[in-house]
Amino acid sequence: MKKAGYNQTRVLDDNVDSCNDIVKSSYYSYMRCCQLTSYRTLNSLYNSLYPGHPIRGLIFCSAIPVLYLKGYDASFGIITWLDEHIFRRVLPSKNGTIIACVTFAAGAYISIIKIRQYTLKALFSYHGWMYQKHGEAVGLVPKLWMGLVKVFAGRSPSLYSCQNILPALPLPSLDDTLQRYLRTVQPFYDDESYQRTVEQTDIFKNTIGYKLQRYLWLKWLLSSNYVTDWWERFVYLRGRSPLIVNSNYYCLDAVFSRPAMKQTARAANIVFAALKYRTELELEKVKPLMAFSSVPLCSIQHKRQFNTVRIPGKETDHIVHYSDSQHIAVYHRGRWYKVLTYYRNQLLQPCELQIQFDEILRDETPPVDGEEHLAALTAEHSWADAPVSGHMTEYVLAEDFIVLGYDPLGNTHGVPRFNATHPIKLKWDLSSACKQMIEQSLNEATALCNDVDLHVYVQNSYSKNFIKKCKISPDAYIQMALQLAHYRGSGRFDLTYEASMTRLFRNSRTETVRSCSIESSAWVNAMENSMITNTERIRLLRLACDFHQQQYRDAMSGKGIDRHLFCLYVISKYLKLDSPFLQNVLQEPWKLSTSQTPTQYGNPHVKSNTTADGVSAGGGFGSVDQNGYGVSYIISEDIIFFHISSRRSSRETDSQRFGREIRKALDDIRALFEETTKSA
Repeated sequence: MKKAGYNQTRVLDDNVDSCNDIVKSSYYSYMRCCQLTSYRTLNSLYNSLYPGHPIRGLIFCSAIPVLYLKGYDASFGIITWLDEHIFRRVLPSKNGTIIACVTFAAGAYISIIKIRQYTLKALFSYHGWMYQKHGEAVGLVPKLWMGLVKVFAGRSPSLYSCQNILPALPLPSLDDTLQRYLRTVQPFYDDESYQRTVEQTDIFKNTIGYKLQRYLWLKWLLSSNYVTDWWERFVYLRGRSPLIVNSNYYCLDAVFSRPAMKQTARAANIVFAALKYRTELELEKVKPLMAFSSVPLCSIQHKRQFNTVRIPGKETDHIVHYSDSQHIAVYHRGRWYKVLTYYRNQLLQPCELQIQFDEILRDETPPVDGEEHLAALTAEHSWADAPVSGHMTEYVLAEDFIVLGYDPLGNTHGVPRFNATHPIKLKWDLSSACKQMIEQSLNEATALCNDVDLHVYVQNSYSKNFIKKCKISPDAYIQMALQLAHYRGSGRFDLTYEASMTRLFRNSRTETVRSCSIESSAWVNAMENSMITNTERIRLLRLACDFHQQQYRDAMSGKGIDRHLFCLYVISKYLKLDSPFLQNVLQEPWKLSTSQTPTQYGNPHVKSNTTADGVSAGGGFGSVDQNGYGVSYIISEDIIFFHISSRRSSRETDSQRFGREIRKALDDIRALFEETTKSA
């Protein structure tokens, strides 16, 4: 039914005035396509030679023939052999000698590049530096490793230069994964239930476990990443849950500032900044993120950040990526418009975009029947990658707040350079079946949105600065506060999901950290036991935070639990082998789903928190479980934002109440350290 509705929708564009307009538009589109193709070709060449450089390669290939002709043979006889046995037989003597020199030089330079690439890939497979505790002296091995990285790494990598030197995501051993899994579920079970889980795990391991592991090893051997394609296909694209509330469904503006009084001016600046960011992505001028300024993170998700659409399907959606686009869609009072963002291959300035947006606001024509809620057709499916999109949002808001700005009247700066095109009002030919589907989708989306219980809690009494003084990881500190708040609100320990990135590996995205542990539950119980001293509570807190950091580092270095078990489950389905153990693992309810939004400051104009007024407060996502919470948080130097979501239809949850429990937990932890310091 849904597919039929889409097929019976037509969009009419009667804005083309003449054949001349078509010819001009085609010409400029062709020229832009040629420009983008040339940029991509040059960048591809540059990236293939990284950590070398094409210019250095040309110099090397020119120097070898010059030295050879002057009597210096740097090839130890290889050039002479090539000249005498191959090239002189088909070419004149002098030409054959030069080509032999160039052939040797090119082969030698490429060999040097390949040696450096494989050396860097081997170096980046080492993650011992990640386990170095803050404040401790750096060991000899990490120092030696860092020195070798600096020797072999290139300078000024472009966005995708490091993709070829990133190692593959390692495949953990089956025994190690199962052992760590059993440790994570122990806090939730009594002795009898835990023993049944141990027995079920042993049965799986000793029957089909090793067989599935061998098949997964083959996939690991033959693919660049053994998780990503299956995770995207089966979790994202085959997931039938509406993403409108079950994924990252919103992002807040710069909450402490009001940059513009006119929304058309603000929209113009935001659109211009986003398209400027897209241009930098296309030219690969956006620098790849680096851990400790030396270890590159995977940038592959940037490729689909723009010009990408997720096409809904009955069982599986699919993603379509276009090479370019030169317009945006604008929605206003139930009407849809096509706004061109380029004129003669030049990006329109904010003042030129604002003119078009003002014209849309002056248009008083009513929407056609069914157009007003047309977006409901795609409300159930979308595509997104939160960290990458968050990076762009941070860039755009900073560009708007710091660089572009507004004049005293609230308009954008600048003077229009030419009389650009007008916005194009789209005309829709909607069938009755499509209108019925729109109404049905709207009702479903409205019901889903009305069931969301969202609360944004701002913690401004203390933040990262105080936590650092306690010598505890800020993320682990917040996770322990969430564990304490959740236990006080529910009276039990539950499976907790924290997203961890695995972008130290090629084509990788995320892994799960199981934040509720034996150590965290012991600390929570101590906090609720009045007989335990504050000194003992702090000791248990540090143990819990240290173990959490250990888990987080394990996940980042490819030693996670859940993605490995998920892939084993997929293989069991391919082989038609039933596994009660794997089914139980994948059906475990995540009552508390959490994620930290990093502050990356992707805009070069943002240097510190002195410009925090122009930075987004982050975004949030829906709860995974019907009776659970979804908590996203962003930690800055002096403030923490918590985005808490749950379901209004659940009798067990209340986002406002959980926010109060988080505040109380944070206050209690701070009091622990303050009282201990006073008594010392």
